[in-house]
Amino acid sequence: MHCFYYSSDLDEKYKKRDRYQGMLSEFKEKTSYKPDVKLEYADETGRQLNQKEAFRQLSHRFHGKGSGKKKTEKRGKKVDEEHVSKSNSLCAVQLC
Repeated sequence: MHCFYYSSDLDEKYKKRDRYQGMLSEFKEKTSYKPDVKLEYADETGRQLNQKEAFRQLSHRFHGKGSGKKKTEKRGKKVDEEHVSKSNSLCAVQLC
């Protein structure tokens, strides 16, 4: 049978943990501050990534694993098609 007793040592231990050491007053001069933040993701080659692609790349790097063969080929095709469509649009603008 175990008995637990309330000890002043425990009280001191938890008192330190509950202590708040931050600013106690609000930033009144900063109330209208609204930062305009836009995150842009890019891969190793400089291609812009959307949020989903960036997370996938980060996750694969973190876990040390990659996509399967088919997914890698599919993503490579997509990148190639983007590259071709971009070069075609540039050619149309320059009137090749």
